Amino acid sequence: MAEASIVSATAAAPQLSQPSSDPTAVLASGLFQLLLPVVEQLESSVDGVQTAQTALKTNIESLMTELRQFNEVNAATQPVNLDVYIKKLITARRRVTTVSNTLGETQARIQRLQQSIAKEQKRKKETLDAVTIQAAAAAATGQTKGFTAPATQQQPESSSVPPSPMQGMASP
Repeated sequence: MAEASIVSATAAAPQLSQPSSDPTAVLASGLFQLLLPVVEQLESSVDGVQTAQTALKTNIESLMTELRQFNEVNAATQPVNLDVYIKKLITARRRVTTVSNTLGETQARIQRLQQSIAKEQKRKKETLDAVTIQAAAAAATGQTKGFTAPATQQQPESSSVPPSPMQGMASP
């Protein structure tokens, strides 16, 4: 699943070989190219941690079951108090579950961020293509004097910055 989002984000990356006169587009393209490897590495790390967390949770549950069985069998002959250890395992399982949930939320945020970046790149490319086509049409008809680029929608400053993927995460 993470590979599909990386592929789609890579496909949405702007091409740097096309010269652009828009400094915002150049900056956005550069930032995207700069952050893409970091996001890819983060996603692969999150996938690895989730796999390890799932295996750890399974092992903890198996150990808890074995300790309970051992405690039941040996309760009559040799009383061994394993309740303390079982409680510790339950606590560890709870922590593993919490970490897994946090990792899942983080990965979902990363995917939403990638989708948002891809949409913004697509929108900017479409706007740039439309301006280029209009400029070419105006140049072909000799109407370059009165040609003005269409105004792009300005978003409020506060909403242009996506929320941090780490924002709102509880520390384990």
